[in-house]
Amino acid sequence: MILTPLLLTLLQQPTPAPLLPVRPRDPFVFRCVLDKRPRIVIAALADDLWVAWDTQSAGLFKAWNGGVRFDGAVYTTVHGPQPTSRGHVYTTGTDGPAWTAYVNGKPTPAHASYVGYILEYGRVVLEWKITFGDKREVLVRERPECVRPREWMNATTLEDAGLEDGAQPTLQREFQAIGLLEGEQINLTMRTDSVAAKLASALERERFEDQKDEKGVVIATRVWSQMPLTSQRPRNTVALVFKPVDAPEQPQERR
Repeated sequence: MILTPLLLTLLQQPTPAPLLPVRPRDPFVFRCVLDKRPRIVIAALADDLWVAWDTQSAGLFKAWNGGVRFDGAVYTTVHGPQPTSRGHVYTTGTDGPAWTAYVNGKPTPAHASYVGYILEYGRVVLEWKITFGDKREVLVRERPECVRPREWMNATTLEDAGLEDGAQPTLQREFQAIGLLEGEQINLTMRTDSVAAKLASALERERFEDQKDEKGVVIATRVWSQMPLTSQRPRNTVALVFKPVDAPEQPQERR
């Protein structure tokens, strides 16, 4: 094969780097105490979508739209205050264990722990270790991202779903389980209510929990769903479409 001068020039050109997402903060992934909860990992995915995970429960802590008020000695030299979330909360996590396990369809005690996170082309990948059964360990990799319904829906589909222009902030969570054997299954419990829409490859074991006021009147219903990962289907994706709300005003800088 004879290489022409033009082909040689093209071969010598550097490979274009993948388009990196724009984040509202650098670094956009960090750890801190948040809302008096220690050992929290935060990802500022977009201006209108911040997400936090509790490394102690290995599950989602909350998703919200207003960023973080960085108070405390580390940020403002003032002792006492600590970082707090600002703005509207889209969803929260479970107060109990986030992960459960099943072997041949029967529940088995499970323990989840935080391994760490890595950055891949401007995106964060969280890693969790699920231990269950006879010293079985499975690694779960979670890739969260902020997407918009208009990125994968056409105008007709958006209209049918009542999503208008499709600009709603959407938390997409892609999961991959590594090491599951035949007959083993692990499930992640998550809230799937208070959303404009929810999409998932698979959800099961939904549980409804009524929220009552002081008079015993039901004012809201929480929906808890379990997202399964199995040896046959070790990957699963969940997308929660949130209703957009106005972000809070930015606080004035201290002088």
